Amino acid sequence: MPIPSTDTTGWLSPTANAAVSGQGDGNGFQTSPTSAYSDDAAFAVDTNSGNNTNNTCNNSGKDKHNFQDYNISIPSGAVIDGVQVRLDARADATGGQPRMCVRLSWNGGASWTAPYSTTTLTTSEATYTLGGATDKWGRASWATGDFTNTNFRVRIANVATDTARDFSLDWVAVKVHH
Repeated sequence: MPIPSTDTTGWLSPTANAAVSGQGDGNGFQTSPTSAYSDDAAFAVDTNSGNNTNNTCNNSGKDKHNFQDYNISIPSGAVIDGVQVRLDARADATGGQPRMCVRLSWNGGASWTAPYSTTTLTTSEATYTLGGATDKWGRASWATGDFTNTNFRVRIANVATDTARDFSLDWVAVKVHH
């Protein structure tokens, strides 16, 4: 197993976001999506997430939202060892097994990694960390250019077997290990 890197970007916040149209009810985190930019107990909220009871991460009936422009700075020539995504989140109830799925894009949203998923969300805010110091999200490698504001995206899909479930996201942060 590779030795974890000692250099990281630290946790970085997005500065732009957009609901993914044509997915779920098409409005993603429709209430205060910019509240997910910082860890401050102010929430982006996705009310009644999606239009079916399928609970798979890639289902087109689930609400999805992209976060981007993390202003990630990695030294030229650095080797990317792993990527972590931190979600500070909760759901209004645990019925329907609500969870958040995360995918990463390195080319402006043209391609995406396979999804990673939280455990069932609780009704109190909790921190869910996906990926790790040596986790490349199924990719053979990442390049420093993959993390520019033009290229890097984080997509969150809210899934549950209950379409009335509400999802709240306090912070969506990224840390790159190199």
